[in-house]
Amino acid sequence: MKTLLSIKNLTVSVHTAKIIDDVSWDVPQGKITGIVGGSG
Repeated sequence: MKTLLSIKNLTVSVHTAKIIDDVSWDVPQGKITGIVGGSG
């Protein structure tokens, strides 16, 4: 179970990183947080 959880966390981390990478850093931090939070 521990390994499965780690894989899931890694997948989420990669997905979140891609979202942040796709979003321009000029966008206010609050909006980035909203996008990431909405996806979760």
